[in-house]
Amino acid sequence: MTTASIAMQMRMAAGDRWLSDFSLRRNGDIERAVDVATYAFIGGFNDTSNMEAAHRLEIPAVGTEAHYWQQSYVEFMDEPETDARTGRPKHFEQVAFERWLDANPQGTTLLLDTIDVHMGAIHAAMAATSTDARRRAFKGFRVDSGDLAKLGKWCLDFFEANGLHGMMAVLTGDLDVEGVRRIVKEFPEVAGFGVGTKLSGEVRRIAGVIFKECLIDGRPTLKASNTPEKSTLPGRLQVFRGIDEEGRYVADVTGLDDEVVEIPGAVRVERLLFPFWEGGRHESIPSIVKQKNFVEEQLRRFTDIENYPHTLSDRLGNLRDELSARMRADESGWQQILNVPESLTAELTYTASRL
Repeated sequence: MTTASIAMQMRMAAGDRWLSDFSLRRNGDIERAVDVATYAFIGGFNDTSNMEAAHRLEIPAVGTEAHYWQQSYVEFMDEPETDARTGRPKHFEQVAFERWLDANPQGTTLLLDTIDVHMGAIHAAMAATSTDARRRAFKGFRVDSGDLAKLGKWCLDFFEANGLHGMMAVLTGDLDVEGVRRIVKEFPEVAGFGVGTKLSGEVRRIAGVIFKECLIDGRPTLKASNTPEKSTLPGRLQVFRGIDEEGRYVADVTGLDDEVVEIPGAVRVERLLFPFWEGGRHESIPSIVKQKNFVEEQLRRFTDIENYPHTLSDRLGNLRDELSARMRADESGWQQILNVPESLTAELTYTASRL
């Protein structure tokens, strides 16, 4: 019933705006996920992204396109399409949005913060204004990071200025009751919210674990973000742990799987990541007693776990920075097509200076 109580508080904070259960990935088990969707619906939510729950409960199933959709189009940085209106190369995110709109002609929502929200809005507008069919398909947008109220209002005003009227602004991103209440006050035009982590979690602090693409067809990819802690790392990753001559842990370095990492103070460096599932089979899982003993033995090998050093390798850090810069670069000539009202230029100028 905790979920129903939280959902009811969310409903009171949101007023008559749309509320969607986005908690599936946080629930850990499909039966618990169905329970969370059930009590969220009872407490006042409108629908769920959990298709199993929607099927069982006969309630609507909804969702938006995910960050990985744009991430999977990085090949178009090397082999760009040309925009007939400008004669210049399309940004790869514009191509991704065009494909999504084409695949969902009856109406869909575009996710704007895979790289940067302001530029995501520009790429969405470039895609939607390229044909009448795409314009009709573009019904709303979602923002998942940064100052949600401020960014949501900027995007809505920008779309209105470019003839894309009546957009549904859907905001997500670790929302709690107070966050929903604040956004409604600052951005009353918001159409709805997707709530996940704070809906299913019964504690205040929750590990924000996510899965994102890091490699596709041999090409590194990542999710950039207006919220730095939501950015991800590119390439096939490995965690390297340094161990001193007494067997104590010295430091961890996250790097690329094919590099050799040296850690000061360590006499040897171990790799922590190994395949678990291969060829339809997985390694045997130890009993809980063995797992408990392993955890206790590991804890003894940290001299100060609260201040244990963990860093990125130089090579991985350089790859992240270089790829982020390439993904953010835009030579599409969108300025020839789209209008940015003077009231919105300050934020866009700030974004350009950061990029």
